[in-house]
Amino acid sequence: MSSTQSRAKARGLQYQAKVTERIRRVTGLSPIDCKSTGAGAPGMDVQLSEAGRKVFPYAVECKNTKTTSIGAWLKQA
Repeated sequence: MSSTQSRAKARGLQYQAKVTERIRRVTGLSPIDCKSTGAGAPGMDVQLSEAGRKVFPYAVECKNTKTTSIGAWLKQA
């Protein structure tokens, strides 16, 4: 993996962690009920427990990009 790809992946993970923390702060969920997944993990970027899904019933896919590609993002989600 090139250093550019590594930096992009690291920025994406940082953004994912910020989004996860914001969801926790707004909903009051614990780190057990709302956690960020690792890079390349299948499924949603923010993992929610059953209790977490009752409080925050949304699938979260984080994108930290300069351009918008909603069609491709929806396909991935």
